[in-house]
Amino acid sequence: MNKNITLYLSLLTAVIILASCTTQSSIYGLWQETKDVGTIEFKKDGTVIIIDNMSATVTGNFINEENNMITFELTATDIMRDSVQPITKTIITAKIININDHELQLKFSGQTEIENYKRAK
Repeated sequence: MNKNITLYLSLLTAVIILASCTTQSSIYGLWQETKDVGTIEFKKDGTVIIIDNMSATVTGNFINEENNMITFELTATDIMRDSVQPITKTIITAKIININDHELQLKFSGQTEIENYKRAK
């Protein structure tokens, strides 16, 4: 009976580890907003590129933290000057509500709506 329990616990541990690895790696790639034309691209090197529905681009870094939280450190640029210059660094957090191979739902701090994305590539 002890062998059965040990085997069961080993299999359960392996399933949990595999499931957590899958969730972590599935965030990477390009995601298209379902309501607008905005996109978020999560790169494996920890950088992120966000393009909103007006084609404004914000770049920065992200950290996929515990409890399905993502912290973004973003830099906006001033395109009205003669040259494009970084002007503001902003820290934003978002909660991953749902993620799978085809769908991503994020709830950004300070917002009431959940943003829906589909995998673009």
